[in-house]
Amino acid sequence: KMLNFYLLFIVLHVSEGESETLITAYTGKSVLLPCSCTDLQTTPDTFSWKKHNTISNTWDNISSESDQYRNRVQLFNNLSPANLSLLISHLTEEDAGEYRCDVKYAEITDIRLTVKDCILVNRGETLSITAHTGESVLLPCSCTDLNSTPDTFSWRKHNTTSDRLEEISSESDQYRNRVQLFNNLSPANLSLLISHLTEEDDGVYRCNIEHGKFRDIGLTVKGKILLLGLLSILFWLLGTLTITVFNELHLVSVLFFYSIYSKDHKTNLFNYSNHSIISQTKCYTQHTASS
Repeated sequence: KMLNFYLLFIVLHVSEGESETLITAYTGKSVLLPCSCTDLQTTPDTFSWKKHNTISNTWDNISSESDQYRNRVQLFNNLSPANLSLLISHLTEEDAGEYRCDVKYAEITDIRLTVKDCILVNRGETLSITAHTGESVLLPCSCTDLNSTPDTFSWRKHNTTSDRLEEISSESDQYRNRVQLFNNLSPANLSLLISHLTEEDDGVYRCNIEHGKFRDIGLTVKGKILLLGLLSILFWLLGTLTITVFNELHLVSVLFFYSIYSKDHKTNLFNYSNHSIISQTKCYTQHTASS
């Protein structure tokens, strides 16, 4: 029996042994806590994953049926009996701590998991942005570490009437087809794009990842009516001035050419009259001579 126990101990020896493995992961993502038998053909009789409870200083069993881990933990021993690894999905800061892969009659494997949360760029500061109606504006918000992903986040706008923050939704009448997020392409990019701005979009916006962790942006939306009006008046004045100058030049040109034409016309008239008189005189002289 003693020999059998010793052989079982050797076969079920967990690959990491008693040394503690350090793993760093990020909120919102998944992490694999490795644990396996040295002999891949081995199937342990029983094993369990536990997490150290710092309050009670005990080791609590991890169960997929518990509220904390429901639909978030997965084992692989049904596919590969010697693979005892634990996959934890949708990580939160509460998942950080010390884990233990405990195999009966075998050495334990301890893993210390550090879970990094999203730290907002310029957290706590207020950024001021100015835009114009009809345009688009990007309200910037992102995590300092591009690998981090907040568990949840939201954009809210301050309602000055009710003095409370209201969540911005692409399904609401005010923002339908006008707002866009980018975290599906880059998880750490929480920025909000607002298109077809109106003066009602003016106000204070908040990028919020959890209570006490946020960034405020003051958006000022200016109308284009005054600017368009001034441009219209300017174009009208330029048009009027151009027409006036053109008319003056046209009048001067007409008078100038008319004066030249009149002068030439008089000279031709005079020459034509003299020519007629001379012709008549010659004609008269010839008639007298023949008589």
